[in-house]
Amino acid sequence: MGLITSAWAGMAAALIGGSNFNVISPAGAFAGILTVVALEFGIGSIPIVTIIAGIFMLLGYILNAQRFLKFIPGGAIFGFTLGIAGIIAGTQINSALGLSELPQHESLLRNIAESLQNISQLDPASAITFFVFLALLFVLKKSFKKVPSIILITPIGILLGWLATKGIFGIELLTLQGNYGDLKTQLFNLPSFNSFDWGLLIPALTIAVVGILETMLSAKIADKATRTRHNEKREMLGLSMANLVSGIAGGMPATGVLGPTMLNVNTGAKNRTSAALKALFVALITILFFNLFKFIPMPVIAAILFYVAIGMVQAKEFLLYYKHDKHALAIGLLVAGITLYKNPALGILIGSAIGLLIFAEKVSRGSYDATHNSSTSDRKIHIAGEKKFSTHADYDILVYSVRGVLSHLNTEAHLLRLENIDSTMSNVILRLRGVAFMDLEGAAGLDSIIEVLQNKDIKVFVTGVNEPTNKLLNAHSKLYRELKEKGQVYRKTRFALEKLGVPPEIENR
Repeated sequence: MGLITSAWAGMAAALIGGSNFNVISPAGAFAGILTVVALEFGIGSIPIVTIIAGIFMLLGYILNAQRFLKFIPGGAIFGFTLGIAGIIAGTQINSALGLSELPQHESLLRNIAESLQNISQLDPASAITFFVFLALLFVLKKSFKKVPSIILITPIGILLGWLATKGIFGIELLTLQGNYGDLKTQLFNLPSFNSFDWGLLIPALTIAVVGILETMLSAKIADKATRTRHNEKREMLGLSMANLVSGIAGGMPATGVLGPTMLNVNTGAKNRTSAALKALFVALITILFFNLFKFIPMPVIAAILFYVAIGMVQAKEFLLYYKHDKHALAIGLLVAGITLYKNPALGILIGSAIGLLIFAEKVSRGSYDATHNSSTSDRKIHIAGEKKFSTHADYDILVYSVRGVLSHLNTEAHLLRLENIDSTMSNVILRLRGVAFMDLEGAAGLDSIIEVLQNKDIKVFVTGVNEPTNKLLNAHSKLYRELKEKGQVYRKTRFALEKLGVPPEIENR
């Protein structure tokens, strides 16, 4: 089923999808859900649940569900990448060290702890093979920059596994065939639709949500690495078609998988052709060369996957967050921890929720800039929005610039600042040029600010109002309309300053 999915879903997504780098294939994120489905409804129900998930994804495409992924903060995406890298490496420790017959736990972290506790039982031949091939991957990467080192070491690994299997080399190495038994493959297996059960709808919906989330995150991370931008809506269509095709061919659910995607980027992919060729090569290997690939040793596979995981960890990005945004770094580490302990989807959901709360708290502070001017001299003072707000008795004109959003989240913060201004201030210019969004509560809040200032016998001017904000205020702000009638609303701040006698050379433009 995995090979059917890699071939059919991978090709459909490459031809229809909106990313030049995203690789759509089976994912570990579905393992738990599919195990439950197989136990409850039978193995034959997996292609059916894949088709249903594809239909849900198609509905997501029609409803533009990908728009909501914009709320996922960068720190959460960074943590997701770290967590996936940890999962890839953590699941390969036993293969790397030749540890076998260890108890398996639901938690990856417990499995890693189990491996470390039994490290004295490692197989020297497997461990040496793992470290030699891992080192060889990095050496070949530097020596042969135009040919991916994974391509170069795979034939060597297959030869080593064949020699070990035949007893020619004098060592024992666990191979793919030795680990999984006599593997047989096919590329099409039409499912029986008699396996349909209404109980499959909930797991299918879960698969669709997780699949959309992981696909869009994988594409977004690839964009960041390549400084490109994918077509989100088209990628949603490609994902839905990939799952429909996979299910019809007898495969399992597919999603964007970060490990192969970053490997695709790091080995020099330029466009979607690489993902299409990947699907084609899976099909060719399955049909023509699978008997050879069965000999590849598990430690060599572990070395390849460790190499992929190491390539996903960006030290520069970690340092960037550490120096400039420790909140984002903390969210990232939390997401990575939850991803390793539980699952990636839960990590992203919790990280996004915390990120949105931090964002809301920042917005609630009310971003602003303020400039103090004097109508009798050429002096002025500028206060950036991060500094504590205060007014000065030597200045009689305040230009207060609201930035970003003016809504129920932050009108109170602006009001608290302005109601405490010095009694010597006789004119306040509320500059709204930097307001990107205002809602009804923002309009009501502006009225409250104007009223508080007017009660202090302060003359209020409003400047820099864009057309959407002007429409909203005309409809819902009584005091704004009154200021307009009095001629105290100006298109530009400099016109209000000229009215108040501020010399042109020091106007706050």
